[in-house]
Amino acid sequence: MKRSGLTKAFTLIEIATVVIIIGLIFTVVMVNLHPFQAKTRDTKRLSDISQLQAALEMYKRDEAVYPTIITAGQPLVGGIYGKTYLPQVPVAATTPGNSACAAGAAYTYGVKTDGNYQLAYCLETGAGNVAAGTHCATGGKIDDACVYKLTQKVDPGGTNTITDFTIDDNETKAIILLDDGSHNNTMKYTADSGLTWSDTAVINPSYGNTYIVDVAISPDGVYANFSRDEPTSSGNYQIFRSTNSGASFSFSLLTTANITVGCLAIPSTASVNSLIASFGNPKPIFWERSGSSWNQLSTDETPTVDYLKNCTRLTNGIYSVGGQNVGFFASGYYVFKNRSVDGTNILSFASWTSVKDMKFNPSSGYLYIVGSDAGVIKRHLYTTANTITDTGSPSADWKALALGHDYSYMAAAAKETDASGASVYNIYITTDNGDNWTLYKTITNTIPDSETVLGMIANKGNDTFGIVTSGGVYIAGL
Repeated sequence: MKRSGLTKAFTLIEIATVVIIIGLIFTVVMVNLHPFQAKTRDTKRLSDISQLQAALEMYKRDEAVYPTIITAGQPLVGGIYGKTYLPQVPVAATTPGNSACAAGAAYTYGVKTDGNYQLAYCLETGAGNVAAGTHCATGGKIDDACVYKLTQKVDPGGTNTITDFTIDDNETKAIILLDDGSHNNTMKYTADSGLTWSDTAVINPSYGNTYIVDVAISPDGVYANFSRDEPTSSGNYQIFRSTNSGASFSFSLLTTANITVGCLAIPSTASVNSLIASFGNPKPIFWERSGSSWNQLSTDETPTVDYLKNCTRLTNGIYSVGGQNVGFFASGYYVFKNRSVDGTNILSFASWTSVKDMKFNPSSGYLYIVGSDAGVIKRHLYTTANTITDTGSPSADWKALALGHDYSYMAAAAKETDASGASVYNIYITTDNGDNWTLYKTITNTIPDSETVLGMIANKGNDTFGIVTSGGVYIAGL
C-alpha cells in the first residue's frame, strides 16, 4: 500500500492560539519579574553602602577624617599615604522611577558639620530591615536619620525682596515676584521644582512708579496672570493674562478696574479669558471673567477686610463657573468658603493674628490652614458643616503647607528646636488626612528670622522640598 507524502499541518487558528498563550505567559512572567528585579537592585544597593561604609572607616582610621568628596566609578584614595581603600566607588543601580525613588536616583555623599559623613541612597521596595524610600547611612549606621541643609537658589540681591509666590498642582512650575523697594517688579519662573529660575516675561511688567499686587499660575502650569497698580492713575488696577506658556511667558492686558485686585484664581481650562478674582473696595467681592465682561459672584460683603490674598483650589484644578464652588480665599483670620461670602461660608480663626497659608486636597476634601501664631494645623472637611479640628504638633511654629503633586500626601514646614536647643526647620508629611504627621526631613541651618515665609515647594517624587521666603527660595538638600 502506498503512503501519502502529505503530513498534517497546523491551522492558522491553532498557530494564533499558541501565539496568544505564549504572549500571556510572557506577560505574567514579566509582571512577576519586576518586583524581583527591584528587590535584587535594592539588595545590591545595601551591599554597595556596606562596602562603602567599611572603606570610609578605614580611610578615617588612617587619615583621621572622612574624605570630603567621593566620586562614583572612581577609586577612593587617601590623601596622606596615597593608599587605595576602594578600587571603584559603587555606582547606584539604575532606578526606573516609582513612588519611592526618583528615576536615576544616585548615591549622595557629604560630610556634616559634626565631622560625620552622610551617604544617602534610595530603595525601591525595601530589602533586609530597611524599608522603601530615601535613607542615610552614617558612621556605624546603615539607616540613620537624614539631615538636610537649605541651599539658597534665588538671591534677589540688593534691596530686592520676594513679595509673592505661586505654584501649580504638580509642584514643579512656579513664579516668584521680586520688588526692588521702589515698586519696580520682576517675575521669575521655574519648571524644575525651584532649582533654576529665569525671567518669565517677554514684556517686562515693571516700569515707572508701579508695583504688581498679585501673581498666579494655573493648576496645570499653562497660563499665568498678574495684576498691577497702573502708574498713570491712582487706584487704577490692570490685570494681565499670559498669551503663551513655558519659561517665556508673555502677557497682554486683559482688563482695567478701579478696584483693588486682591487675588487671582485661574481655572485649568484652555480658555484664556476665564478667571476668578477678588476685589476689595474695601470689602471682598468675588468676580468672574467671562469673555470680555466681569460678573459679580457675591453680594454679602461681611466681614470687612482690606482684600483677599491667600487662595486655594476647591476642586481638582477646575473652578465651577456655573455652580457654587470656586475655592477658598483668606484675609486676616477669616477663610471664605465657596464663592458666596455669607455667614454660613466663613471660617473664623480668631485665635490667630492672621491666616498664613492654606492648601486644599481635592482627593480627600480636607482644607489645611496654618496661622501667623505658633500652634496646631487646622483642618476642615469641605463636605461637612463648618467644623474645624486640630492636627499636628501644638508646639510647632507651622510656617507653610504644600499639596503633594499626586494628592497622596500633604506636607507642612515647621520651625522647631532640636535636642541641643538649636533652631531647625522640620518637614512633616501626612498620608491619612492629617491624623498622623511623620517627620520627613530635618533642616539644620535655619532661615533668618528677618525673612517672611511665603510658601513651600514639595515634590516627594523628585525628593525636592523648598521654602520660599521674602529673602529667597531655599531648597533642602543633603
